[in-house]
Amino acid sequence: MGHHLDYQMLLKKDTMKQRNAIVANRESFHKGVSHRAAFNGFEYVAESYVAHRKGMKIDPQLAEMFNATSK
Repeated sequence: MGHHLDYQMLLKKDTMKQRNAIVANRESFHKGVSHRAAFNGFEYVAESYVAHRKGMKIDPQLAEMFNATSK
C-alpha cells in the first residue's frame, strides 16, 4: 500500500518536489523506519507509510502528506 501511495499520489507534478526534498533529508528519520529506508527513497516512503499507520513517529512533513492524501 505504501508503494502504491507513493507512485500514485506523491510522485505527481504538484507533490514530487516536496516528496523528493523529504526523501533527500531522511537522515533523521530513516532509523526509526528500517535499514532499507536508509538506502532507498522508495522504501523510505513506503515503510514510513506503514510506520505511520501503526502510530509510530515519522517525519512530520511526510505524515502531513500521507494525511492529505487520505482526505
